This record gives sequence, structure tokens and C-alpha cells, in this order.
Amino acid sequence: MASNPQGYFVVTPLERDDGKGTVLVKRGWVPYSYVQKNVPWERPKEIVSVTAVVDQFETPKRFSPVNHPEKRKLIWFDQVAAENGSGTHGLDPIYLTEVMDDVGENELKASTKKQQRSAFSARQAPKFPIKSTVDGFKEVTITPEIHMSYAITWFGLSAAGVMMTKKLMLRGRG
Repeated sequence: MASNPQGYFVVTPLERDDGKGTVLVKRGWVPYSYVQKNVPWERPKEIVSVTAVVDQFETPKRFSPVNHPEKRKLIWFDQVAAENGSGTHGLDPIYLTEVMDDVGENELKASTKKQQRSAFSARQAPKFPIKSTVDGFKEVTITPEIHMSYAITWFGLSAAGVMMTKKLMLRGRG
């Protein structure tokens, strides 16, 4: 478990108004504590317009933990479990991630600037679920340069360890 706040991604099946099927939309993130305390978050009941980016389902890797779709909690986002849980099995829905539109991004930037100006100002409660920004999709968390620096560091430490061990073992002979 990570030390950062735990929570859930909210995925909602939405029917397209043009009659061309259903899409699964990852609408954002809600903190674990909100779910435990049944704190209300944005759950529109009317027709909505969504700004989204086409996303991909995840595939399990060798050491991926087992999902428990019967509890409606997925560790990795499995297409079959998502379709079964959302009632879209067999419909082959497109998977989208909702992003903030320009208005939402501008509000976020403005509120961040206000918070920076006044450390003692009352913070506005964020609207949940928290959506990604378009810029968030452009970010690469670990660049190839960082991978290279990790590799050089660990190979260097390994080589130093081998040399020190050899010197320690050969100390008495000589």
C-alpha cells in the first residue's frame, strides 16, 4: 500500500444519445474515506456532455494481484470484469477517461493561485470525482533518462560491492 491517499476510480457506463451504443467512462477519483462515510459526490442523473480521451484496459502482468470483481473492486482494470460489473458484457464498449475541459482547468489554476497567495485562506472543498487534465496524459512519470541513471547507479554499486568483497577476502593472503 502506498502512503498517499487511497481511493477509487469511478467508472460509469453511459449510453450515447446518437444510439451508437454504450461507453465506459472513467469519471475520476474519489477518496476511500468518502466512500466509507457515504459522503455525496457528483452523480449526475440528467444528460451530460463529457470531454474524454480514449483509454485502454489494463492487462495483467506476471505478478499482478488477483482481482475480486464480486466485491466490485479491481486492482487493475480488467475489461471482462468491468463489462460484467457495468452490465455492458457483449456490447464491447469503448473505454474513455473523462478530462477537465478548459473551463475546469482554468478554475483549477485560479484556485491554486488563490491558495498560494493566502496561506490562511479557507480552502474550497474539491469536487469529487477528481478528473484528470489533458496535460496529465502528456506526462511521462519515469523518463528513459531516469531509467538509465538508475541502471548506472545500481550497476556501479554492484561493481563496488564486488571489488570490496574481493579486497576483503584477499586481505589476509599476500
